[in-house]
Amino acid sequence: MKRRWIKAASILMAVATVLTLSSCGKKKNDGEAETTTEALETTPAATSGGVVRTGSEGLSFTVTGNGECTLTGLGTCADTAVSVPATDENGNLVTAIAAGAFRSARVSAVEIPETVREIADGAFAGCTKLSYISVSLRNGEFRSVDGVLYDAGMTTLICYPGARADQTLTIPSSVTVIAPYAFSDCTTLKTVEFAGSSEEWQDVDVGDDNAVLTNAKVSYAKEDGK
Repeated sequence: MKRRWIKAASILMAVATVLTLSSCGKKKNDGEAETTTEALETTPAATSGGVVRTGSEGLSFTVTGNGECTLTGLGTCADTAVSVPATDENGNLVTAIAAGAFRSARVSAVEIPETVREIADGAFAGCTKLSYISVSLRNGEFRSVDGVLYDAGMTTLICYPGARADQTLTIPSSVTVIAPYAFSDCTTLKTVEFAGSSEEWQDVDVGDDNAVLTNAKVSYAKEDGK
């Protein structure tokens, strides 16, 4: 009889264990299953001063101090559409782009982040397939109009992408400077429509290596003296 009680007790303990295990992961109120593992955490993108690091990988940078760096080249980046990140891999803010940084026959588009405050003359020289440059709307130093790069005040035309197929370009009357190499890789431009007068156009400071622009036919939206 004692053995029967022991056997029965063992069976009851086994049943209790099964019931306990089956109830694990159940919600107390409605019986719906709850996960028994910790919730997965998403790893946030690297940030520096609240700026999220996104963009092309493999680009080359030179640290300039004070938590800042300059984009100096394409490095191992194989992207044809290059998105400049706001920070390098160590969290330094990308605040400048060096001359010749994008020199390549493969780059067709470039995106500039909000952090860039300086772009050297000739930064896009040698980009024979470049057709479009875009700028973050939060960037206070530069802006893009139809893929053409200007300073924020629209007083300096910095780069007219060399692979653009347009034969005509309209230049705002606010422009007083054409940066060196701005048109160095352009081969299709034939005519320029300047929104000011011929007198104002004569006062525009045209930098070196812009033969395509200086050889183009220019028309004016305003008469001299008006």
